[in-house]
Amino acid sequence: MNVKLKRHKLIITADDYGMCSIVDKAIEDCARAGLLSTTNVIVNQGDYSNAKNLKKDFPNLSVGLHWNVTDGKPLNPCNEVSSLLNPNTGEFWGVAEFISKFKNGKISKDELRKELISQYNAFKDVCGEPDYWNSHMNSSLDFKTFHFFNSLAIELGMMKTRSFRRVYIQPIGLKGVINHLREFVKRLVLDCWFGYQIPKTGTKMPDGKMTHFNSSDKTIDIKNIGKNVKWGNKEIVELVIHPSISPDHHNFGNLTTIRVDEWKMFTNPVTKEYLQSQNIDIVNFDVI
Repeated sequence: MNVKLKRHKLIITADDYGMCSIVDKAIEDCARAGLLSTTNVIVNQGDYSNAKNLKKDFPNLSVGLHWNVTDGKPLNPCNEVSSLLNPNTGEFWGVAEFISKFKNGKISKDELRKELISQYNAFKDVCGEPDYWNSHMNSSLDFKTFHFFNSLAIELGMMKTRSFRRVYIQPIGLKGVINHLREFVKRLVLDCWFGYQIPKTGTKMPDGKMTHFNSSDKTIDIKNIGKNVKWGNKEIVELVIHPSISPDHHNFGNLTTIRVDEWKMFTNPVTKEYLQSQNIDIVNFDVI
């Protein structure tokens, strides 16, 4: 007797469009190969104006706003958003400093609102209304910061964002009882937060985001996506990639050659064929 395999829906998202030309080119290549369903745009860095053609060139691509208040310079004059900036550099605080300062009341909410609205308006001028929002370096992934970002997004009419509920790519790669216990607690918190609390605000999200914990190698194994993902009851899951045609850029941090590996993987027809063979449909944020 033939058993009909359950079909899954996979949103493949490329972060960081607008960061630089080598990232923009890689993202466009992945979209052209049919292996990308969404990208989100950073508007305070060098190449975001290229995004004006994304919808025309790739009509099935969801295009979102990648709010960024943790890297580079603001769109507003520095003296108007000074609490967001390191006075020694004139650039945004890093993500850890930003979250800490926000929680301790050292970030002006008026200044943060001003910068986020300016970035939203810059995105609209180039791309039209965003299909969804999220934040660079996950700066909104904190109870207090998320509430602020999400409330403003709802006010601006952006009702979709990324979920951080765990969908594991095996093998999990965690060692030790303490690490497994810590991960168990994180999963419960994220399931409650993104599965129950945030939807009450009207915000819509995928059912989860693919996560793996192999600390020695962050390269995605495409066969793991087909065979070793614990989908559970999650139907629509997001996979986030960061492709680039070159590893050389000052903003890449630890993600250097991995970006190039992802570019090659998600422009390869074999990848698309493999996902199809595993009953995985590539979808965009319209299905949310």
